[in-house]
Amino acid sequence: MATKPYVIIVGTDYSSHGYRAVRAAAREAAKHSYAKLYVVHVVPSAEPDHHLPPIAFTGFGSKLGSDLHGDSFAKLDEHVAAALSNLPLPSELTVETMVLQGEPADELMDLGWKLRANLTVVGTRGRQYSSSWALGSVAETVVRQATSPVLVIGPRVQLTPEIQAKVALS
Repeated sequence: MATKPYVIIVGTDYSSHGYRAVRAAAREAAKHSYAKLYVVHVVPSAEPDHHLPPIAFTGFGSKLGSDLHGDSFAKLDEHVAAALSNLPLPSELTVETMVLQGEPADELMDLGWKLRANLTVVGTRGRQYSSSWALGSVAETVVRQATSPVLVIGPRVQLTPEIQAKVALS
């Protein structure tokens, strides 16, 4: 009898926040004996990339040869390889990279629903323009509408010595 894998979807925009989200998702995946990690980059619909299929898969590290969108996959594979390079990950962990086209939050949530994801991971810059923009539009939309738990990886912050002391005591 086959066991359903623990499915984690992580979105990345190639930023440092996306990099940290990929690393956090991989660490979460490593906690499970049978996990599948889907690393997704969404090309916004507004970008002039009309030839990209609605969904495109590639195994992590695979070569696409003369594919018109090999650059998209190659960039994503490089990003994922860098993020996972020094993490102690189990050999059983399956990592797939995907390039989708559309609205990032909608595509992540739709994929999560289709794959019956156990967890969705997104990074955020933690902008604080107003209380409604504190997470960033993609992270906030995913948190509000996802059907699975969501892990939001915020920006790194520099703690003052006073706060570091309080954290050490707690």
